[in-house]
Amino acid sequence: MKQYYDITNIADGIYKIAERGYAEHANMFLFLGKDKDLLIDCGLGVVDIKKFLAEQGVTSVRTTITHCHFDHIGGLKFFDPSEIIIPAYTYKNINKKELWGLEHLRAQDFDHECMEHYAGETVAHLIEDYAITLPAVKPYAGSSIAAGGYSFDIIEAPGHTDDSVIFFDRTRSILITGDVLYDGKLYIGFPNSNNADYMRTLEMIAGLDFELVLPGHNKPMNRAEALEVIERWKKELLAAQ
Repeated sequence: MKQYYDITNIADGIYKIAERGYAEHANMFLFLGKDKDLLIDCGLGVVDIKKFLAEQGVTSVRTTITHCHFDHIGGLKFFDPSEIIIPAYTYKNINKKELWGLEHLRAQDFDHECMEHYAGETVAHLIEDYAITLPAVKPYAGSSIAAGGYSFDIIEAPGHTDDSVIFFDRTRSILITGDVLYDGKLYIGFPNSNNADYMRTLEMIAGLDFELVLPGHNKPMNRAEALEVIERWKKELLAAQ
């Protein structure tokens, strides 16, 4: 279990968690609180992320998601309904398998030996039968989520998908962006992508007073690095029109 997940301390009380066996893994971010901890995004769901957290001493955790793509929602199945917070804007797509981005679930992105060792099944079987069983949760009506000293506004951020949200701690200037913004390839062309919405979302993000971006993939970014990616992606969106 411990070898399947990599966990890295980002800052005081903030940890980045990644699945070792999947090259295109999405980042999961754990925020430790005094009473309740918060996990933003929960990976593929191949290996029990809740059990892994318990092994690290994290036994009282809630989880939420940035959007409904497979590499961000799979671990939801390991949590109880009371531990799951799905923003209302994102909830509308959670049971629509055709919007999970499964066209990007590719065998070549897996460490086959790792999957067979930890998941007990072949990559081909995992891909063919990929699914999550979502507990009976209701959409979260709140506009913010708190964990310890962190308080995140939930902000609609359509473009990559129509259900994407970002989480912004205005006091600490921390922004969690999921796949809306990271230093890597711009992914559009999903059934629920929208380039015009994406352009507006990137401009909105650039106007926020953030200093640290914790993205859905690749490394965290400071403000200058994030603004550079925003300008690059805006040019790509204009070229795609």
